Amino acid sequence: MTDGLDGEMPKPPKGLSREARQLWTDLHRQFEIDCATKTMVVRTACDALDRLRGAQKAIKKDGLTVIGRYGSPILNPVTVVERSARHALMAALGQIGYGGGIE
Repeated sequence: MTDGLDGEMPKPPKGLSREARQLWTDLHRQFEIDCATKTMVVRTACDALDRLRGAQKAIKKDGLTVIGRYGSPILNPVTVVERSARHALMAALGQIGYGGGIE
């Protein structure tokens, strides 16, 4: 439950959303985050969560399709960001031993 450097749970990095800061804290409490490498994986999970939520907001605002450069509806390119962020989040969580799903 520490970063292995000074025996204290590290504070969430600046710039993370409230939800990502909570994820940071929860993961440090639930898993043995005992070295800088695992802390980096937790940071990756938090960044991916913020990216996922940002993409979801953009999709909610603009829709699953947008008008492309030729005037036809196309899949919103942000859906690729959403999918990539979800995969990055799940991969990072898997690296630290989390086996559940996300919403």
